Formats: sequence, structure tokens, C-alpha cells
Amino acid sequence: MRRMPILITAGLLAAFALGGCAGGPRARPIQWQPVKDGPGDPPVALQDGLYLAGQSIRTVNRYSSPVSVEFDLALLEAEGPIAGVTLTMVPETGAPVAVTVDWAEPPFHLKAGQPYRLRFDLFGHARVRVNGLDLEQGQPATPDGSFHLQLDVSPSRSRWHLRDVRIQ
Repeated sequence: MRRMPILITAGLLAAFALGGCAGGPRARPIQWQPVKDGPGDPPVALQDGLYLAGQSIRTVNRYSSPVSVEFDLALLEAEGPIAGVTLTMVPETGAPVAVTVDWAEPPFHLKAGQPYRLRFDLFGHARVRVNGLDLEQGQPATPDGSFHLQLDVSPSRSRWHLRDVRIQ
């Protein structure tokens, strides 16, 4: 009678040891590097996220389709009438492919300090979601092969805060 709980416990421990406590694949850490070809200040990585103020930031690792990029975004300060964030796929060979969010188009009008949840799904073509709503803005096809992911901000002196960045 006492062996049954011990066998169940041993079986559960073995299952956790082999499969891990959380199901699914484990995400690899995201490593970023600044792209030093643009105006503005370099990006800053702190415990509460990334701060972008002009210069672009690019992943060290390469990704390939299908991949999703998701993060919380807040405009802290804008210099100029239009502000935006662009996700650019930079392949080993060939031209970079930019995926933009046009904040001037309905249903969103960018407001400083307000958080937005952005998701870029790159599955043969790019799909953008803001706060769970699909944006139909004629997004481009993803490049063949592997590519770096790059985040660009505009105008170059606007300041942005990105948190909870996930690449899956």
C-alpha cells in the first residue's frame, strides 16, 4: 500500500526531469547589438526593458520564418509629427525587408505614455497586431533563409520604451 504513493511520486519526478516543469520549447535569450549607422542616441538595455532613442538595434542571433516578435511599446517622447517603430528583417544576402506600423491609420492614433502590445507574425508574409487587432496595411513577404531582426524608430530623436520582448 505504501509503495503506490512512492511510485507515483517517483514517476512525476522522472517526468519533470525529462520534460521540464513547463511544457513546450524553451526560448533562447535575445542578444541585441546596436546598429551604429544612424542618428540619435544608442539603445540602452535595462532590467525593465529596452530604451530606443534614434539608433537601431539588431539581434545577434539569426531567425527564419515562421517566427513571431512580440513586445510592449510606449512612446516616451517624440520629436516631430510622426513617430513609429519598424521591424526590419536583415538577411545574409539580399535587401532588408521592413515591416512598418502606420500609426496615422485607424484604429490607432499613437499617444505618448500609452502602452501598446505589438506582435509581428512572420509566416511567409508579415502580419501585424496591435493590442490584439490585426492591421491590414499591405505588409511584405518575409525573406527566404535566415535573417537578423532589427528595430528602428522614427523620427530619429523620439524615445521609446520596449518591455517583455519575445521572439518565438
